[in-house]
Amino acid sequence: MGPEAVLSELIGQIYEAAIEPAKWEAFLKRAAELFGSHTANIHFQDTSSLAVASVLNMDPVFMDAYRDHFGAMNPFMKRTDVQQEGRAYVRRELIDTESLVRTEFYNDWARPQGFHDFVCGTMVRRGPMAGNITFWRRATADPCDEQEIRTLQLLMPHLVRAMQIHRKLAGLERKCEALCNATDAMHQGLVIVDVASKVVTANAAAQRLIGANDGVRVRHGKLETDSPSNTAALRQAIKCAVSCVTGRLASVPDLVIVNRHSRGKLVIWIAPISSGAFCGEQDPLVAVFVVDPEAASRSPEKLLRKLFGLTPAESRLANALMKGDLTSASEEFGISRNTARSQLQSIFSKTGTSKQGELIRLLCQLGCMGEQG
Repeated sequence: MGPEAVLSELIGQIYEAAIEPAKWEAFLKRAAELFGSHTANIHFQDTSSLAVASVLNMDPVFMDAYRDHFGAMNPFMKRTDVQQEGRAYVRRELIDTESLVRTEFYNDWARPQGFHDFVCGTMVRRGPMAGNITFWRRATADPCDEQEIRTLQLLMPHLVRAMQIHRKLAGLERKCEALCNATDAMHQGLVIVDVASKVVTANAAAQRLIGANDGVRVRHGKLETDSPSNTAALRQAIKCAVSCVTGRLASVPDLVIVNRHSRGKLVIWIAPISSGAFCGEQDPLVAVFVVDPEAASRSPEKLLRKLFGLTPAESRLANALMKGDLTSASEEFGISRNTARSQLQSIFSKTGTSKQGELIRLLCQLGCMGEQG
């Protein structure tokens, strides 16, 4: 395989490793052959910390010794003027041989491993922190020269970009984990679906509701209800929500009410999630909120009184509407329908809603906060 083919192979391995860090070892092994190196490593270090990301053919005992003692005295790390992001260089640019061989670092750590010369590149530079890739050579081998620098310099733009990709992905993974933890703390069930109702992810509350197979379920990867008519209504609401995001305006049904075999009902409401188009993925995702009105711990009555100034009677009526209609609520509280209708109009006025569907949606949203005492 010619030099150009080897470089092309290595560049491909760099971007694979940017996405899957475990693949850095394969890259180091192939690149070490190119640079005539017996050991290679990628590590990140500043004045107060050290992280070894990937190592090829280094004794774990020496790795531990570097972390515990020798890393702090590494003479190569002092030349921040040389170690600039995207630059390749050789050992003699950091310290001359005469000075190196007098150091404890060399005599007690580098020399016992056969480390004498190297070609190195800085992939990341942020203040005092540098992320370097190093290919080591023994004292018996020819020293690294301009040819090694030129070769590694061809790879450096890709190594720098790989670190940027990795940082971006790591940041997104941290955000995703934080969001997942936050949604798992919600009392509401939250299911993210695509335009075809295929489930992308679901929080802990939704998984419990789906696992109970009582009102909502997942079949062939798609969210559905126990009732064909409710499933049709749910999927139509999802398609309408997608239309809103993509600019094809369509009214989104306020709610889908689902009967359960066991008791009561589930209240489902839909919220479109705007997303960019990439690689042909044109359709945005949709958030499907599933609320169990029977769960007493989710009653927002006190919160309604605090936020909107509802009277105790109004807050009780509002909460009851999540479980039934106005007639059943008036019967439950022993009041006339006219009185219930008057209280409902007052609730609309205080909460800024104009119809029962909007009010129940608001109650669902407040319900995720739980009872506020």
